[in-house]
This record gives sequence, C-alpha cells and structure tokens, in this order.
Amino acid sequence: LSLHDALPIYVTAGIILFFSFPFKIGDRIRVMDKDFPIEAEIKDISSFYTLLKTDSGAQISIPNNLLLQKAIEIIK
Repeated sequence: LSLHDALPIYVTAGIILFFSFPFKIGDRIRVMDKDFPIEAEIKDISSFYTLLKTDSGAQISIPNNLLLQKAIEIIK
C-alpha cells in the first residue's frame, strides 16, 4: 500500500471523526485496546490523527483510521 493509496483512507477517517463521530475536543475517552489501553483527553482532531493528553501529561498521537477501528468509551 503506497502513500498515494493510503492518503484517502486517512483523510476520510479524519472527516468522519471531525463531523460525525460522538466525541469532540475536550472529551475524555478510553481507547479499548488489549495491548495498549489509553485514557486521555482529546486535544485536537486533524485530518490524519487525533492528539490525546494523558493525566501524566504525555501527548499521544493516534491515526484516525485506528480510532475508527477500536472501541471508544466516552468518560464524562
């Protein structure tokens, strides 16, 4: 899969997250991943990735297409 082939996938995932996914900037989420679960606040949603900040201050960048594939719990 070349960058030329993958680019539309990443952009489409970013558009879906930004306009129609149930979480937004400022929400706390839990990414349900058996190998690397993450609980953090959403700081930014761009075309290609979502930027999260954990309680310890770590900033994590997750590709949007991965967020669409994982179960996400919104923590109020």
